[in-house]
Order: sequence, then structure tokens, then C-alpha cells
Amino acid sequence: MKINIEGLSSLEALYLGVQTAEAYSFSFRNSFSLKSFCLKVSGTIDEQILTEFLDKMPNIEQLSLKGRLSHFSLDNLYNLKNLSLNGTLN
Repeated sequence: MKINIEGLSSLEALYLGVQTAEAYSFSFRNSFSLKSFCLKVSGTIDEQILTEFLDKMPNIEQLSLKGRLSHFSLDNLYNLKNLSLNGTLN
């Protein structure tokens, strides 16, 4: 399944709930207005997929991750004000 939010340039909040992120193809270009992002995965949130998300959303202020978490970096999220991690660490 392909998820494309490229045309939603004024979108400020996005909630994604999926069984496994590996089954999806995500396209998030032009999502600089996104300020709140929640990703809920019933399995492990893959490091590569999460890094790709966060690299394309530099203005995120609120981030919520729910699922089994692997290694990831928040280095480029200079505007982050609220972080919620809910799940287990691998």
C-alpha cells in the first residue's frame, strides 16, 4: 500500500496506525508544515523507516511513537517540544 501526503502541504498533524510499516510505501515530500506526528505500529518500528519519516519532517514539535522501538535518532528535530514513547525497546 502506498501512502502519499505530498499534496497536503498545509497539513499540521498526522496519525498513522499500521500493522507493520514494512508493508507500506510512504511519500512525505513537502510536509514541512507538519508539527504533530503519531506513528503506531503493532510490531517493531523499523529504524530506517522512522529515520526517513523524521528527516522529511524537520518542524515536528510533538512526536508520539507507539510500538516496539529499535534504535533511532532525534538529532535533526530542533523544534521538538513534546516526545511520547510508548512500547518496548529492542
